[in-house]
Amino acid sequence: MSRITIGVDVGGTKTAAAVAIDGKEVSRAEGVGGAVRPGRALASATVIAETVRRALATRRQAARHRPDGRSGGRRTSRGTG
Repeated sequence: MSRITIGVDVGGTKTAAAVAIDGKEVSRAEGVGGAVRPGRALASATVIAETVRRALATRRQAARHRPDGRSGGRRTSRGTG
């Protein structure tokens, strides 16, 4: 069974998420800043979740383009809002 790891770097100006399978990065996505601010935890969680979803979707889209279902390399998706 493959080991899937998701890493997220959340800051005030951008949020970056990376997906790795068995230690090899297979996709990455960036979004707007998601740092937690007083009274804005839900907004931060939404930004983080959406950025992770895009990273996972990028991985799925890449897998569909190869007959063996594996990614052809690192893909990047950048969100604007």
